[in-house]
Amino acid sequence: MLKINEIKNRNPKNIVIEFDGEKNELNKFGNFLEDKNVFSFNQDKKIVGIFKYSELK
Repeated sequence: MLKINEIKNRNPKNIVIEFDGEKNELNKFGNFLEDKNVFSFNQDKKIVGIFKYSELK
């Protein structure tokens, strides 16, 4: 199961969200998985997504 763990910061341009879950579960967020969004995977296997704030309104 993929759940939002933490919203790290907000600003007018983007929002950074940390997820708990497996990398392959990001497929459930297909509408966000575009080149303009950035996902990174750190050593703790946390999934971090950077979204354009306007897309989440």
